[in-house]
Amino acid sequence: MDRTNGSTQSHFILLGFSDRPHLERVLFVVILVAYLLTLVGNSTIILMSRLDSRLHTPMYFFLTHLSFLDLSFTTSSIPQLLHNLSGRNKTISYVGCMVQLFLFLCLGGVECLLLAVMAYDRFVAVCKPLHYNSAYVSTTLPGLGVGGLGLWDGQFFDHVTNDVVATLMWTQQGGPLPV
Repeated sequence: MDRTNGSTQSHFILLGFSDRPHLERVLFVVILVAYLLTLVGNSTIILMSRLDSRLHTPMYFFLTHLSFLDLSFTTSSIPQLLHNLSGRNKTISYVGCMVQLFLFLCLGGVECLLLAVMAYDRFVAVCKPLHYNSAYVSTTLPGLGVGGLGLWDGQFFDHVTNDVVATLMWTQQGGPLPV
């Protein structure tokens, strides 16, 4: 029995709530409002922490980066969701889906690492307050912030790439969804 997928489709069809179109309109409005609040809130945090010189501390440095990652993280998937909820075309290409998955996983992983760095920052500030200023010399702080973004040489990148390749192979072969 040959288990290869003989179809030539180049996209996924997203059913969602197609049998309840009134629910799609309500969800569109709720998600759009939440997305706009996320954009405004995170942009405000970034803007205020950059403009106010009193907020140029390590905590606000990390908070600014966390806000930027949150903006990127939500923007990697919500616009496609809003597009699918608002129109009749409820498809996404294989490549578009894999790019969205890759960005979503990478940005989510980086956000977790940044939260760990922020936790360490608070640990040093509370448990070793006399060492706090010496722990963050001018070269250490940007390295910690950018180090969370520089995952491209670690194992995280390998795991994400393997997951994306496995998913691409599964979509080409067909068959049941692996659990």
